[in-house]
Amino acid sequence: FPTRRSSDLFPSHDRLESYYGKHRFFAEVSSHIEPIFCGEYPLLLNPVVDSMRISMQMLDIPSKIVFQHELQYDREKKKSDLVLALVRAAGADIYLAGTGSKGYMQMENFQEQNIQVIFNQFSHPEYPQKYLSKFQPGMSCLDLFFNVGIQQAREIFWETVRAKGE
Repeated sequence: FPTRRSSDLFPSHDRLESYYGKHRFFAEVSSHIEPIFCGEYPLLLNPVVDSMRISMQMLDIPSKIVFQHELQYDREKKKSDLVLALVRAAGADIYLAGTGSKGYMQMENFQEQNIQVIFNQFSHPEYPQKYLSKFQPGMSCLDLFFNVGIQQAREIFWETVRAKGE
């Protein structure tokens, strides 16, 4: 595969600046994400992972990104058994699942392996959005960063995580 400039893969930094440039935290956030827009990437996966890592750093998320191909597991497994094999191969004892997986997960297998399954019921935190009179959910985390800054974005994120744990 040919190496591509990120400008060939994503909207340009100029387009972000045209929308978010007048936001109070544009300069603060831009300094962190600029490398994504300037890099050269052999695969689309690379800038996506870079953006995840940068977002995780900005939010102080200490988790490690582990790729499935890096794990040793039985590659013949399917559905719930595959998920369980991946969780075990990653050395985890908690699995955060989407609510859609309730239909196929064999919970007894996770319980037998002492794997706690938590079903995520995402509730979008609201924050002030410049130019909008009503909150628009489902935007990227960049919208959160540009609107409230890195420090307040961390606070909003971790308050939401803590609220889920209660």
